[in-house]
Amino acid sequence: MYKQFIPKELNALLEYISPAAFKVIDWKKSAKKYIFSPKSKVRTQAILTEIEAKKNLFHPDLEFSADSTDVAPLDQSLKSYEIILDLYFSQIYASDVMFLDLRSKFFLQNNKTIVYSPSNTIIEIEPDFRLGLIDLYEGFYFDQPKKLRKGLLQLGLIAPQGDDDTEDDGYEQVKDLLFSHFGHDKQSSVVFNLKEFTSSFHQLFMYLKTNGRQLPADFLFLGVSLTTLYTTLAQCKEGIDVRGVFMNVSKRTKVLNS
Repeated sequence: MYKQFIPKELNALLEYISPAAFKVIDWKKSAKKYIFSPKSKVRTQAILTEIEAKKNLFHPDLEFSADSTDVAPLDQSLKSYEIILDLYFSQIYASDVMFLDLRSKFFLQNNKTIVYSPSNTIIEIEPDFRLGLIDLYEGFYFDQPKKLRKGLLQLGLIAPQGDDDTEDDGYEQVKDLLFSHFGHDKQSSVVFNLKEFTSSFHQLFMYLKTNGRQLPADFLFLGVSLTTLYTTLAQCKEGIDVRGVFMNVSKRTKVLNS
């Protein structure tokens, strides 16, 4: 039944999403999150126009375009994949409205510039969820445990601690499971592997299910977006400096928003 809440063009990706995810995610609310249909080209163009006003928040060698003519296929260089990963992180900083599908077929090459010609698969995440994601990633990549814990708590991934702060809230377990797919101990040279990603997310959702955690609907779409990202980055045979990419995104957006 939950398949009705996943855009049809992404149904093939469901095999990579753990069945346990639908036991811990409030997926019945997901229908409200998938706000634009695949035929909504007018709305897509409106969002692209909004992005144009924020283009400095994105990588300087990335362009958004509804027109994919007169461009070449992705050159599959390390830099190209780094720019696509940059886009994933940049969207989180830029807006509550996000393009969901980051599969390689939507990326093209115009000399040294990567052109993202997105599908009309668009979601709107809750502002608090987006801020929780920012805390989560900043806490991890900038080695700020308090901020990381705050992000995990805001996303519903760990339980609030009681009066006894020695109580196990699941912090260490969830942190290890969540970031294993982003190269927990090798953040500067991550070779993306779709099987390992699927396995790590399955283990995460099984842990959350066992411990009675309930996640917001936005987490379902985060998982789908990460899956599309992984199908693209898994084509890169070199190690990607994930931590470096994220730190560049964070610093760039903070400078431009200051």
